[in-house]
Amino acid sequence: MGYRTNQRCGMVGRPGLRLDLRWNHCFVCHLILAIRANLTLFPQCIRGSRSCVESELGRFFSVGRDPLAKRKTCAWIEWRRALGVWALARVVPILLVVAMGSVTLSAIWIQPVSASVISWSATTNYPSGIVSQSCVVSSGFVYCIGGATTPGGIFTPTNAVYFASISSSGVGSWSASTSYPTTIFRHSCMVNSGFVYCIAGQSPTGATNATYYAALTSSGVGSWSASTAFPRAIYGQSCVVDSAFVYCIGGFNLSTGSDNAVYFAPLNSNGVGMWSATTNYPTTIQDQSCVASSGFAYCVGGTAVPCCLSNPNGVYSAPLSSSGVGLWSATTNYPTIIYGQSCVVDSAFVYCIGGIAFSSTNAVYFAPLSSSGVGSWSATTNYPTTIYGQSCVADSGSVYCIGGQTTTACNCATNAVYSAPFVSSGSVGGTLDPIDKLTLLAPFIIPALLIVGATTAGALFVRRAKHNSGNQ
Repeated sequence: MGYRTNQRCGMVGRPGLRLDLRWNHCFVCHLILAIRANLTLFPQCIRGSRSCVESELGRFFSVGRDPLAKRKTCAWIEWRRALGVWALARVVPILLVVAMGSVTLSAIWIQPVSASVISWSATTNYPSGIVSQSCVVSSGFVYCIGGATTPGGIFTPTNAVYFASISSSGVGSWSASTSYPTTIFRHSCMVNSGFVYCIAGQSPTGATNATYYAALTSSGVGSWSASTAFPRAIYGQSCVVDSAFVYCIGGFNLSTGSDNAVYFAPLNSNGVGMWSATTNYPTTIQDQSCVASSGFAYCVGGTAVPCCLSNPNGVYSAPLSSSGVGLWSATTNYPTIIYGQSCVVDSAFVYCIGGIAFSSTNAVYFAPLSSSGVGSWSATTNYPTTIYGQSCVADSGSVYCIGGQTTTACNCATNAVYSAPFVSSGSVGGTLDPIDKLTLLAPFIIPALLIVGATTAGALFVRRAKHNSGNQ
């Protein structure tokens, strides 16, 4: 194609044929028109069809018969070579189809397959045994806030904050950072744009509605500042972030027990904005684990006080927006009754680790997420120990789980930390069998085969064009 400023580029193949190229910023539309013209107008003009008349397409180029065509500012193009060029250009639509087909077929081909997994890996222990802390991840670091220690078998809330680097090799050395303004556990922290926001929780005197935020850096957590208090004193709620809004679901408050209220608020560098009530959860709930992915919230399991849940392994999803939470919809139930587990998201899959299912469990399940809800759950690599009350985070293709309790028989928090890689088949900590490896190559194999086919077709177009030109 030529680019026009103050002159036109006339390319003449045979007497009577003119092609004028002109530049216009509406490139995509004009490219489509160019392709269409190549498939229709040019073959007619080149063959000298009388039906080919002057046609100007979107002020990008014009094609027509010019009985007075002369050599202008561009060189003459030999007839057969010009014909070959325009015949080859017919391949452009094919290549466009190849590009769209490659994406579509690859997406269809890559589906969750059976897990082939190995054990989790132990990594750097937390500085103390800890349970019901809240950990977040940002820019290659994990930050853990508060939680309860269990000296002498007694839950003792702490205000300690520790952080460490994370990588595919595990968790680095833990360092102390700015303490939380109050001792706290069973709270909910989340990250947005380099800030951590911690909401409500349980203190030594009971539930609190206090909210604090601080900046996160590679040097740790900055100074904590108070922000807009939660509408009620609560703990055991689960909060998620999506598009700079926080949404908090359920929890326990001393006046009513487990709650079904849902509140949301905007987040920014000045803290948490005003809280607003939105669509209630379908049931009273606490100690569930909620995640956000692609504009939807997904909440798994949970329990209720006083007893009991009508659907104790229920899973619900709802759309999220700046107006709040949309209608909740029941989706695929978790394989067992569960609460106190920790769920994370990676590549549109949710992974739920441990929890209490009558007693503490080491089971790990995963399922695909979509706007329709949660897909079928599949078991994957068990956690190294039974565990609940731990805090897990996901980052750069791995999951990291910190602390928790290994049994309901005692108050005995652990300081163990484990990590495991995600594999594209939808499981954690695994190696790939030959079928999985072939699946991973699908995005490259399919385009390669289609491009070979398109190139062959292009060559046949050119050969046919040259053959036809020789017969004219």
